[in-house]
Amino acid sequence: MTQTLSKYYQVFKISLEDQLVYRARVLLWRIRSVIRFLTTYFFWLAMFSNNPHLYNYSRADILTYVFMSQILYDIIYTTLTDEVAVEIAQGSLGNYLLKPVNYLKYKIAIGLADKSHNVFFSILEAIGLYFIFRPPFRLPQLGSSYLIFIAAVILACILYFELSYWVSLHAFWFRENAGWPIRFLFMMLVSFLSGNFFPLNFLPKTLFTFLTLLPTTYLTYVPIQFWLEKTDSFTTWFSFVMMILWITILGFLIQKTWKKGLQIYESEGK
Repeated sequence: MTQTLSKYYQVFKISLEDQLVYRARVLLWRIRSVIRFLTTYFFWLAMFSNNPHLYNYSRADILTYVFMSQILYDIIYTTLTDEVAVEIAQGSLGNYLLKPVNYLKYKIAIGLADKSHNVFFSILEAIGLYFIFRPPFRLPQLGSSYLIFIAAVILACILYFELSYWVSLHAFWFRENAGWPIRFLFMMLVSFLSGNFFPLNFLPKTLFTFLTLLPTTYLTYVPIQFWLEKTDSFTTWFSFVMMILWITILGFLIQKTWKKGLQIYESEGK
């Protein structure tokens, strides 16, 4: 087991060094991230210019939501699972199947490398943007809220990785354009349904209730609600049960989809 961990640690280390070599790519990605934040920030700043409260959110609440959404985006949504679809479609998956590595564990290792440097730069950006704009920022009043928030973020990372990985596996059947149409639709739906741009309880109650049954709600919206301490004990327990349930379901779906996909997989030209 120690040898196995060492093998994937080396994958993590090499991947991290490789990503930091391409500084221009990293810089452009960070600029994109800042532009995304500024767009959302100034939108909500304008919305609260004449309204001290909106849908039970104060100006401090919503600006805290925006800042936390920016940080969580790089913690939760930075994965390299889109490469899975490309490797399946181009036939290069066969190269991994012939090596003494577990493909899923390999992707987890390089994904953690990508996530680590994105999280580091995201925190630096958030601190810098905070001191530039000096917005009101809410901190949890209870020590337990920090623990609940951290636990929710860890589960959200696992949940999104599984969800994105499972979507990419559909490239076994939709190889045209490396499964990009499916991934594009997936990214658009996740951006809207996860609460990246606005709290989901702004939506009509019936629609919001339905969304609480979907995994996307627990990626951004729910962790930030824990940070803002806007949940009761029932909602907290329900949220954790739903996250664990979806992680279990997606784990099962990944195994089934992987096995069925390998049965029809072709690596022509490789």
